[in-house]
Amino acid sequence: ALIVSSLTGFTKEQKKEIFEEVRKYRSHSSLQKAEESLQEIYKSNLITPQNQEALFIIFKEIPQYAENYTYAAYDSIINLLKPGLITEANREQIFPILKEIPKYAGIYIPEAYNSFINLLKPGLITQTNQEQIFTIIKEIPQYAGAAIPEAYESLISLLKLNLITPPTNQE
Repeated sequence: ALIVSSLTGFTKEQKKEIFEEVRKYRSHSSLQKAEESLQEIYKSNLITPQNQEALFIIFKEIPQYAENYTYAAYDSIINLLKPGLITEANREQIFPILKEIPKYAGIYIPEAYNSFINLLKPGLITQTNQEQIFTIIKEIPQYAGAAIPEAYESLISLLKLNLITPPTNQE
């Protein structure tokens, strides 16, 4: 029996489309790992009405870029969806970034997502720097390509050292 058929949060047709994409780009051993990751997502109830549409697009597109690392990319999304990282204040910025990363990161999607998760940890992005930092985060994938994880880690270092400050309104 296909594990994907028991996923909640997606329609039956969406579940089928996701699994077809996974099957198309995976080796046999990584197919099993991807199925297990999908099962973990099902168990966690992390797919909500607020994120369902965005996650469907992301889950469907990941296999063509991540190839045999699809399961690791899915696992990274599970970690990202855990409470605390996505808030009402940042939800609108996060999902477009998650959708953009696979196109440029290729098989390094899991590492890019993990670095993105590190950026979202409390204390780095604040009310005062949020707009500026999300602008930077959105631009990185298209320029860094497979080096997205390193670029995000460098941004984290800059933030920890308080080297990025919000612009002041000078007239």
